[in-house]
Amino acid sequence: MNEVTNPELGEKLGLAPGDTVEMVSDEWDFVAPKGERGKITHFHLDGGMIFAYVLFGDAHFPFTSDEIQKVVEVERP
Repeated sequence: MNEVTNPELGEKLGLAPGDTVEMVSDEWDFVAPKGERGKITHFHLDGGMIFAYVLFGDAHFPFTSDEIQKVVEVERP
């Protein structure tokens, strides 16, 4: 599958395809519980809103930037 990832949309959110994100909303428990981590597959613009599609398990779902948070790995000495 050769899907367009639209990385320029992700840049506006400080995100990129392949980034690991964490679910921060508790409204999507049927998709992924709060704290679950997934990978961004692509971005889509719909009605002026940017959606990040996140792969949880074997399916990806669209989320707004206030429903997910980028996971930043901290390097330890």
